Amino acid sequence: MLNEIWKSIPNYEGLYEASNLGRVKSLDRLLSTNANIKGVILKQYAGTNGYFHVSLCRHGEQKTERTHRIVASTFMGKRPEGLITDHIDGSRINNRLDNLQYITQFDNVNKGNRVKQKYSKFPYIYYIPSNKIKWRACIYNGKVRTIGHYATEQEAIDAQSLAKEKMQ
Repeated sequence: MLNEIWKSIPNYEGLYEASNLGRVKSLDRLLSTNANIKGVILKQYAGTNGYFHVSLCRHGEQKTERTHRIVASTFMGKRPEGLITDHIDGSRINNRLDNLQYITQFDNVNKGNRVKQKYSKFPYIYYIPSNKIKWRACIYNGKVRTIGHYATEQEAIDAQSLAKEKMQ
């Protein structure tokens, strides 16, 4: 298991940190009203495009940022002009540092043609080609939560159905 490393997020130093495992947290701080705010791991929300994002606040302004972009800029530096942040395994929810890279849009489009990716017709079931256990089942209940990894798509679907039944 990898050790989790936390670093300050550029432009949010002293407020937020990102980890190499794709998580974002707020830091303990004292407000101008002398109220102590305890830092927490932020909830990540899946946007309609499948990317996870978090809300960050600085100087009273709230901004929603994609998690993979935060992790990449925190650990790899500012994204060079003309490049995009790419998920190496094609999974938009795998925001670990070792799964991110800066590449051109052209290379990103061509990468999809080289790697035949499978997509489930079921929401929150993901195929991960770089993983030995290929299918990830997730469930949404205010936030996306991974149920587990499974050898087949059907096993992932069954696990998701069972988890949904337990929620009700």
